[in-house]
Amino acid sequence: MNALYEVLGSIGYTHPLHPLMTALPLGMVAGALVFSLLALFPRFGKYAVTARHCFTLGFFAVFPTIILGYMDWQHYYGGNLIFPIMMKVILAGILTVLMALAVLFLYRRLPQQDVRIFAVHVLSFLVAVGIGYFGGELVFGNPLPARAAETSSRAASTASDLTFADVAPVLKRSCTSCHSGKDAPVGLQLDTYEAVMAGSTSGPVVAAGKPDESALVKRIRGEATPRMPYKKPPLPSDEIQRITDWVKQGARQ
Repeated sequence: MNALYEVLGSIGYTHPLHPLMTALPLGMVAGALVFSLLALFPRFGKYAVTARHCFTLGFFAVFPTIILGYMDWQHYYGGNLIFPIMMKVILAGILTVLMALAVLFLYRRLPQQDVRIFAVHVLSFLVAVGIGYFGGELVFGNPLPARAAETSSRAASTASDLTFADVAPVLKRSCTSCHSGKDAPVGLQLDTYEAVMAGSTSGPVVAAGKPDESALVKRIRGEATPRMPYKKPPLPSDEIQRITDWVKQGARQ
C-alpha cells in the first residue's frame, strides 16, 4: 500500500486519495435531496426518478470511498483512531445503512414519492454534512476564530518571553490529531506542557535551552526522519522558528 503512495508522491501527488471519491457519494446524496424536494410538487414529480438514480449511484460509490479512506487512515495516521476519524467512521456506517435501506428495500416496495423515502434522503443528507464537518476538523484543526486569537497572542509576545501558550496552538493544529491520548505514536503526547516535557518512550523530545539537541525541533526542521508532521506539508517557517525560540529560551511553561 505504501508503494502506491510513494509512486504518487514521485509524480507530485502528495494528498490523501479518498477525498477524490468522497465527492461522489456525498454529492449524490445532496443531489437526491434536491430532486426529492422538487418531486414534492406535482408538476415536478418526474424528478423522483432522478433522485432515485442519484441515490443509487451514491450508494455504489460508498464502497471504493471506504476502501480509499481506510488506506489513507493507515498511511497518514498509522491507524490511530482519533476522535474526528472515529466520528467519520461511525457516520459513514450510518450513511451506508440508510442508503442500502433505500436502494435495496424502500425503492422496490414503495412509490417513488413516498414520505419514507424522502425522510431517508433528509437523514442521509444530515449524516453527509456531519462527515464533511469532521473531515474539515482533520484538515483545518481549530476554528478560524481561534487562529485569529493565536495571531493576536503571537503579536503580543516578544522574542524573549515565549511560553508554552505561544507554541500550543501550533501543536494543536498540526500535531495533536495523532499525538494525543493513550494511543499516541511512541507514547508522545503533545497536547499539554507536561506531556511535551515528558517526551516519548524513546526519551525526552525537548532539551530546554538546546534546540539543536531537541528531537521535536529536529523533526519539524526535517533534520531527523521521518519529518513531522508525518507525511504532511512542513510547518511554515515562522512556526518552526517560534518552537525553536521557545526551546532556546528554556521551554518555559
